[in-house]
Amino acid sequence: MSPDQFQLGTSTRRRLITGIGAATVGSLAGCLSAGETRYTLRSRPQTGADAIELFALEPAAYAFHQRQVDDEFVESLLDELHETGSVETIEAPLVEERSNDEGEYVPSYVQEQEDSEFSRVRVDLEPVTMERWCVWMEPLEELPDDAEYVTDPSEPRDVPTEDRSALDAEILEEVTSTAVSSVVGDREHTDLPYPRRGVVFFDPLDPADSELVPEPPFQYALIEPEGHGTPDELALRLHGEKAAVETTKYSHELVPVADSTDGFDEHVRSEHVAVEFSETTLSEEMETILTESADSSSGPMEYVEEGARSDAFDEILAELGLDNTALSDGEEIGSWYRYYEYDDRYYEMRYRISDLV
Repeated sequence: MSPDQFQLGTSTRRRLITGIGAATVGSLAGCLSAGETRYTLRSRPQTGADAIELFALEPAAYAFHQRQVDDEFVESLLDELHETGSVETIEAPLVEERSNDEGEYVPSYVQEQEDSEFSRVRVDLEPVTMERWCVWMEPLEELPDDAEYVTDPSEPRDVPTEDRSALDAEILEEVTSTAVSSVVGDREHTDLPYPRRGVVFFDPLDPADSELVPEPPFQYALIEPEGHGTPDELALRLHGEKAAVETTKYSHELVPVADSTDGFDEHVRSEHVAVEFSETTLSEEMETILTESADSSSGPMEYVEEGARSDAFDEILAELGLDNTALSDGEEIGSWYRYYEYDDRYYEMRYRISDLV
């Protein structure tokens, strides 16, 4: 979700660094040759960015309880972070999670509105248990004898939602999809922890806005799910209950790192940039690889080699500190991220290895 979607109030003392949305990258074209490994480099944005743009905080409001409300909720979290220097969230952080050499989160910064003070968003987490209402679907082998159930003749793959509110329709769709996924994955759905079993009413979801709790409007449903590995019919039981939910509390704190644009550039180079490329230090072959990795004019922004890598590809990997990376035993795909500077512009690079045939 791009920061441009959030219109912060006039009382907000801080502002988001103007961000560039992550480039949408299409799926890999073509098929992997049998027995060969595919190596892919992808750089974003296409024309590079300055440090302020590339390392902007882009709120990662992707949890169900965050997605089902308007932007005001996430905006209020951002306002609190800007005004007080800290904010807490439940179940999902505001900063995008991504395990890499630098930590568990994408490096994210905000900038003071009045001057040029830059702060990094630090995230700490702790496990917590909270009493919350939960809604989930239990997959059944079959419906009980003489059970009353709902079905949707016009859309048999879904639980009927015609008479439900928009929120309840979204919840029913979510919990049904989650239950079907467990059946396809041969998982014991009732053994999953609540956040993975269905929908938990974390803030700002309010159980008072739903007719699914405390008494569900129906008990049983029969659907005809679609997709690979799904049964022809699936009986479901709807649950709405209050439970002790084990989840995670994320504490976000602004940590000052620089008080000028030049100082922020120095900080980024020191903390995040793996290498500074330039036309004078790159061979023609290396320059072509970097250019293609960020070029979307004829397809996805990526550069791909299969089998044995070229010398130029290996040189770039060495400069990025990725020359010794490899898939672990049993892995078929892996990704590593690096930041680099090229002719005074900053890029995020994703290096991907795939053994999928």
